[in-house]
Amino acid sequence: MSAVKTTDLGTYIRNVLTPQVQETFSQGTATWDLLPETTYEGGTEWTWPIKSSLGSGAVITTEGGPSPAASGATIATATQTYSTIQAVGRITGEAKSALKNGYIDGVRENIMDKVREVQNRADTYANAQIIDAIDDDTSVYGLTRATYNLASSVVEGGSGALTKAMLDTGYEACRTRPRSVQMQDFAIISAYEQMQAYTEISGAQYAESNFVWTAADTDYDIGKIGKRVSYNGKPWLELDGMTNTYVFGTRLSDLRKKIKAPIQVLPLGRTDYSDGFIVVMEAAVVHMNPHKAFRIEALTT
Repeated sequence: MSAVKTTDLGTYIRNVLTPQVQETFSQGTATWDLLPETTYEGGTEWTWPIKSSLGSGAVITTEGGPSPAASGATIATATQTYSTIQAVGRITGEAKSALKNGYIDGVRENIMDKVREVQNRADTYANAQIIDAIDDDTSVYGLTRATYNLASSVVEGGSGALTKAMLDTGYEACRTRPRSVQMQDFAIISAYEQMQAYTEISGAQYAESNFVWTAADTDYDIGKIGKRVSYNGKPWLELDGMTNTYVFGTRLSDLRKKIKAPIQVLPLGRTDYSDGFIVVMEAAVVHMNPHKAFRIEALTT
């Protein structure tokens, strides 16, 4: 039986670098940071119950009248598979000698480059999951949307610019849908381009007279993005990396992430005069209530 091969970088990666990677991973990942984290309970899939109805409703009868037939809620199980996000790197040369000589920066930068790749891919993955979940297509999380009230309100931009009417339609659909879900943490999310487009709606409507300027200020600024942007009192959040042809409205608490395995750097067995390593993590992102969310799509920028 052959001996297990280990890399000279193993001790450095395990004791020095990995804790730093886990601590600083979320820097530069706007969408990933936005998502609240749910505790991982084990297993290979994230499952949660979906309730589509309460059965037959309450009835009004006279005293002594018959009671309605017993009924129960319709429950199904939504399922999201965990995704593995990884990048493999290689450090050419005798890394151990470099470390002994105090040359750590070059080694660390090689590894951190791959960490940043995983970091960016995780944020891209989170954006893609939001786009897929907030929709009105056939199914989501293994369930038919129409059966379990999982279809979002979708407004077609039609390859045109964002309008107030589009926002009003999407917001009203969420506000009036008969679900016992409040909208205190509702927010609008988009890439920068659509947030800028939103400010241009107001500019065209009010002939650019709605910027804020105070005579006591030393700075004269007619840019509208400098101030807090909101719609119906709900914050407008800019997400770097979000596809710029969409605008979404959602409760922030409905967006969740669950980390099965936190980001880590693992050394690979040496096969030549270089050291290999893999940066890897496992996670899933879901939207718990797509019915209370809207999506405006096919917008110009």
